[in-house]
Amino acid sequence: KWNKTAEDEEEEEEEMKEEEEEEHADDASKGKNFCKLVWVGRLAKANFPEFKFEVARSEGNARDLLRRRNVEHYWDLVKNFDENAA
Repeated sequence: KWNKTAEDEEEEEEEMKEEEEEEHADDASKGKNFCKLVWVGRLAKANFPEFKFEVARSEGNARDLLRRRNVEHYWDLVKNFDENAA
């Protein structure tokens, strides 16, 4: 629509949010993706100048993505994380 009203845009945004929430709920129920906090602290240097998502289709691909930023050890940290030990 070329002549959307603010109300139309709000309604569209709400629909998109609902669809996104449904997709995330589906993913969570299938056990595909999850997020855990594994480290908190300060770094001397920012290794990621901008925040963006990158898809890693395999462990090797994930390790390569991190290696390019000189933070391959982040992968080891995540792989060795024991939620019960925290």
